[in-house]
Amino acid sequence: MENTVKSNEMKSERPPYLAETDYNTFFTQIYKEFRRPLDFYLQSYCPNKETRKELIQEVFIKLYKNLQNLNMERPIKPYLYRIAGNTGIDWYRSREKRDGTTETEFFETWSEKYPDPALTLIKNEENFLLKRIVSTLKPADRRIVHLHYYENLKIKEISNILLIPSGTVKYRLHRIRKKIATMLKEEENLL
Repeated sequence: MENTVKSNEMKSERPPYLAETDYNTFFTQIYKEFRRPLDFYLQSYCPNKETRKELIQEVFIKLYKNLQNLNMERPIKPYLYRIAGNTGIDWYRSREKRDGTTETEFFETWSEKYPDPALTLIKNEENFLLKRIVSTLKPADRRIVHLHYYENLKIKEISNILLIPSGTVKYRLHRIRKKIATMLKEEENLL
């Protein structure tokens, strides 16, 4: 078996060398694999790049401290995203207390200045309308769109990350799809 692990394999399975309990090698591999996707995910909580770097560092510190306590039979990706989500929420709450910025004000300002991470799913000009529609979704719905369509996570994994029941994730995805379809039909009628 080769020592290299394909990116997609890494996201769903633990690397083979983990059985040897080489935690430093495992940690380095996880960091290389997930640093950028976590940065992208944390944009939905924090638009500032420097602050996101600190948040990512905090996520990996938490991972490193708990590395020996991890269940090696389970995939690391949902666990990392849960840590990142909780870290993002903690940062947001502390910012809200410190600055007095409400969630609505924060996301309105954020959505004006920064593109929505879920919008990167749309790659060509024909989908510009879809980009605009997705950006009008609530932040919680945009997170679900990002995790499901960009990160290709299963409903169960999204449920574990966001700490909501799988049925709720399914319902929200269904509702989001219906909402987008309705808005697309309305736009078509205007053209």
